[in-house]
Amino acid sequence: MQAYLDSNVVSAIVKDDTASESDAIDRLLEAHEKGQVHLCAKHGCTIFLTCDGGVLSRVSDIRRLCGVVAQKPSELVAALANG
Repeated sequence: MQAYLDSNVVSAIVKDDTASESDAIDRLLEAHEKGQVHLCAKHGCTIFLTCDGGVLSRVSDIRRLCGVVAQKPSELVAALANG
């Protein structure tokens, strides 16, 4: 799996200032270290991780137009936990 982290998520990793997503981000970084999730910023990503409310309000449009799933880090972690 390849996922793109937007600047809000990267900022949350560096500053640890997004309490609602902090645990999910920690889990994703741990999965990355284990080689389970590839974090990248290149073409071919199917998941766009963001905490940006404007982007998240247009999830269905983004999926329809680009074929990319935009979601919060916590949503990806939940999906991975459920198989």
